[in-house]
Amino acid sequence: MVRWSKHLDSSDECPKIDKNKLTLFNMRYCPYAQRTVLALEAKKIPYDMINVNLKDRPQWFLNKNPMGKVPTIQVGDEIFYESHPVNDYLDEVFPGRKLNPAKAEERAKDRMFLAHYDNAIGLFYKIILSESDREENIKKFNEKMEFFEKELAKRESKFLSKENEPGMLDYMTWPWMERVEIIPSLFSDLPEILPTSSFPRINAWIKAMKEDPVVHGYILTLEEHTAFFKSYMEQSPNYDPQ
Repeated sequence: MVRWSKHLDSSDECPKIDKNKLTLFNMRYCPYAQRTVLALEAKKIPYDMINVNLKDRPQWFLNKNPMGKVPTIQVGDEIFYESHPVNDYLDEVFPGRKLNPAKAEERAKDRMFLAHYDNAIGLFYKIILSESDREENIKKFNEKMEFFEKELAKRESKFLSKENEPGMLDYMTWPWMERVEIIPSLFSDLPEILPTSSFPRINAWIKAMKEDPVVHGYILTLEEHTAFFKSYMEQSPNYDPQ
């Protein structure tokens, strides 16, 4: 279970960094950073976590990553950021179970899957943040997710990893599927998103992922996600609810 900590802003000093231990700079509601939390937890890598207020970034954080984005990790004096290279680095350098496939061909296919999935992620945010065309964007989102349903059928497995437990591709994909229930919570008059009748394998995958101890240890409730997205839509994200 990952503990909650305050999101530090420009008024806060940088905590002392233990250079003998990996440090993750995180934002608790960020799905991209969640990818890296899941990889760290799955591989059982010891780490410290520093949550950062992305609306009021500390200068010391920008000095480490001028892009000001999470996930960012520090290992000794080295800084790495962006979820794809960070997670690949973790899997290659640190001990623990391998999350990426061993074969280059399978790794390439996983990255092709994520390229398709990026299009669905874009539509997910359009549904939430665009006040017009939400119904049309849900239709487009469901259409884009047909590749996911077909991929699960092709792999003939409960998980995208084709193993008995999630792998890197599952953890890279999961964060937005955790948040997909936000849409009917925010907009009750819209068409159904990912209906079980059309996406039985995706819905079974979501159920299996929620039962994974790594996912379960970092999951937020629908109420927590909805409250954050409401504050985000009002351009005043509440990183630290009371």
